[in-house]
Amino acid sequence: MNINQNTNLSDILYAIADFVKNYETKEKNELLKQTNNEDDKLYKLKEILELYPMLTTYSVNKAVNENRLTSTQLGKTRFYKKKDIEAFLDSNKNNANRYRKF
Repeated sequence: MNINQNTNLSDILYAIADFVKNYETKEKNELLKQTNNEDDKLYKLKEILELYPMLTTYSVNKAVNENRLTSTQLGKTRFYKKKDIEAFLDSNKNNANRYRKF
């Protein structure tokens, strides 16, 4: 975009917003291309809930906020690795067994 005296501030802000949107889309696509391995593939929350029906949106978000589960965030969307989800489930399984012993 060429900036001259007739350029409005709104035009500049639209150009910046388009640049940021294109950059985020490019970064997201490159990140998704890098993950060829099934364990390293990144899944959205909706996909994780389909793969693991015992999880809820609340439990996943709480685990991320408590740093018990790692996620990659691009824009407003969080992505999760399958191996991280399985490690989180295994750690919870061990804790559940510890409390159920009589």
